[in-house]
Amino acid sequence: MAIKFYAQLNAELTTVENKLTCPDYATDAECKAHMERVTGIAAERWIDCTDMDWVGGGSNWTGTIFNPVQPFPSWTLNTETNKWEAPVPNPENLSTSYWNEEEGKWNPGPSELGPDPNHP
Repeated sequence: MAIKFYAQLNAELTTVENKLTCPDYATDAECKAHMERVTGIAAERWIDCTDMDWVGGGSNWTGTIFNPVQPFPSWTLNTETNKWEAPVPNPENLSTSYWNEEEGKWNPGPSELGPDPNHP
């Protein structure tokens, strides 16, 4: 049996607090009514997010789309791509780099640092 995923929004209808499942044969109205019956949380606070497996606690709901959780305070949301962007672009040659929020820059990952002297 396939399932649908529903995101539970906070009282302000802006942030995902939880995510539950519903059978795929149920209609949207049936799923929302079931969620309300089981959890006591109003049906309008449940949004179908089946095709968005990345949606989870902390994701934002704009009223029409979900935005991913902001990964770092300095990153801004590109509203055209619906993706968070660092204030400094990731250099193309740093494929396994990671963002250093304290320094505001990308740091090289293990593969860019060269061979590990402890493991020849």
